[in-house]
Amino acid sequence: MFNGRFADCLRGLTTLKLFGRADAETFGIVVASDELRRRTLRVLRITFLSSAVLEFFAALGVAGIALYVGLTFIDFLHLRSTPLTLELGLFLLLIAPEIYNPLRLLAAHYHDQASAKVAIGEIEAQLGHMPTDVVLLAPDAPSRRTGALGLTMSNFTLRTPDQARLILDQVQFTIAPSNTVAIVGQSGIGKLTLLEAIARLRIYDG
Repeated sequence: MFNGRFADCLRGLTTLKLFGRADAETFGIVVASDELRRRTLRVLRITFLSSAVLEFFAALGVAGIALYVGLTFIDFLHLRSTPLTLELGLFLLLIAPEIYNPLRLLAAHYHDQASAKVAIGEIEAQLGHMPTDVVLLAPDAPSRRTGALGLTMSNFTLRTPDQARLILDQVQFTIAPSNTVAIVGQSGIGKLTLLEAIARLRIYDG
């Protein structure tokens, strides 16, 4: 959001100067930048703390396994009824860091969830809350539905803005209400263009 605002200010710099809003917009950019810095530092504080604690216990666990294997091989510690072989000791050392992978994934998902909540809050601040009751205008009479809506696209044809390249040709798909669909593909393949067309922000045929 801050990058977009800064880019818009640069593009409209001439207009801002003509209307005498350059100083006010500069002050707004400074305030927004300071707020972004504060939010970023709050997030990084939690991120670094959680990562440091996780890596500390992971290193402690690996060190404990290494200490156990070493003391066992020098006949200083015996906790097993059967002797510890070299293959088993190496396996324990190699597999010890993998035990903490679920915790690392949990931390990564937690931070992704926090970022998503911030994005949702920003969207609601800009657009407001989505209505729970949606009025669908049918050809004969309006009908009212409550809750999630489905999406059906028939003979969906989408081209690039200059109409030079065909992105989708005669595609048909249906997304049932409350279903979640992931649009994946290589960069530049047209994922954002498809979403813009579904949102009626881009012209398409069908």
